[in-house]
This record gives sequence, structure tokens and C-alpha cells, in this order.
Amino acid sequence: GKANVIAQLERKAQGEYYLFTDADMKLPSSWVTGMLSSMEPNVGLAIGVTSIKSDKFQELDWLTALGMVKVVTDMDRLPTGMGNNMIVSAAAYRAVGGYENIPFSLTEDYELYKYIGKEGFECRHIFNDKVLGISLPIIGFRNLLNQRKRWMKGAFQLPLFMILLLIIPILFYASLIWIMVIFGLKVLVWVLPMIGLQWLFQKSIYKKLGLQLSGGIFLLFEFYNVAQTLIVIINYFLPSKIHWKGRTY
Repeated sequence: GKANVIAQLERKAQGEYYLFTDADMKLPSSWVTGMLSSMEPNVGLAIGVTSIKSDKFQELDWLTALGMVKVVTDMDRLPTGMGNNMIVSAAAYRAVGGYENIPFSLTEDYELYKYIGKEGFECRHIFNDKVLGISLPIIGFRNLLNQRKRWMKGAFQLPLFMILLLIIPILFYASLIWIMVIFGLKVLVWVLPMIGLQWLFQKSIYKKLGLQLSGGIFLLFEFYNVAQTLIVIINYFLPSKIHWKGRTY
């Protein structure tokens, strides 16, 4: 699939840097220079930031997740690659032997990032409007579940520190539902400050990228996020296949 095509293209490439994107991405005219701006000699890979067109829930979901990725990256722990908005130096790609030399993975961008890190290269996350790509949304909830199941396959390969960061919000939502069943809606009074902090975090993300966040969408997103998170977890553990790029795994 994709890794095979990239491996063949790389043999013909003559540049110092490889830029990765997807067919459904709309990129700003500043994208190339914006991505190159972080590629110092010791940097092997960098990812940009991606938003979603039209679907406000998927957009807020994506940007919140990428905001968390940025926070973790600033702690020198970039957790993943992102093949729809990524730059890799030719030196780093060749140091790992390219896709031919790394194990097959349903999250091939993460696999490439992981091996580049093992070779001692730095990995960065560029978070500004110069590299803001716009992707088409996933159409249909079943397709969304399929995408998230594939992503979770990669997530469970992360270091324990990162897995715990992913699990804590899930446990929070699960515990909140359980507490509300026992004690009623009055417990929301204790939750409101946490929701307020999340609002400020998301608002800062949108401001940094020159986007507008609607208060109404934010409130509805909380319900959407709780329901989606629980369904995604259940779906991950169901014995269903993953459909990806025309193949079934």
C-alpha cells in the first residue's frame, strides 16, 4: 500500500526533505516553508497541525487531541507521526532504512517516527496557522469507529507514560457517569471547574490557529465526547476486522 509507494518514490527523490500529506488535504501556501522552518540538522521528523472541514465535532476532537500532543511534545516526548501533515529529513529516512526496513504496521506513520527516534534524531510538532492543513471529515459513524480502532492499535504501542495520559481522561468520563448515576446531577457542580479549564485550553488552541470556537459547540461536544469515547473503547475490544486502504486486517 502506501508504504510501498513511498519506498519507490524515495529511490527517485533527490531533495534533503520529504513532505507527506494526503489526497483529501487542503494546505496553505505557507505550508512548505512552515514545515521546513523546524528542520534543524538534528531534527529528523516534524508534524504539523490538521483541522477538519465542515464537521465541528470532529474538528474540535482533532484539535483537542493535537493540542495535547503539542503539550507532550514540549516535554520532549512527541508521541506519534502524522502522515497527512509531516516532514522527514532524507538523512533520517535513510538512517532507518526506509519503510522496507521497518515492520509492517497499521499505523505506519507512528512506526516510522518510532524508528527515527531510535536513531537519535529529534522529532517536533509545529503548531501554527502556517502549517494548518484542512482534511475532509470521516463520513459515517461506523467508518469513524474503524479509524479509531486502527489508531488505538498504534496507541497501545506507546510508552507507558503516554498510555497513562490517554487512559486518565477515559477513566474520568467513566467515573463521572458512575458517580452521576449514584448521586445525581448535583455532582456537576464539582465538575464545572474542570470543564472550564478544558474550555480555556481549547479556546487557546483555536486562537493560536486563527480559528473560532463556538461556546454552543463546546457544550454539545462534552456529551458527544463522552459517548464517543465509551463506544470507541467497546468497539476496540470487539473481535471485528479493520478496513484500511481497500484491505481488511
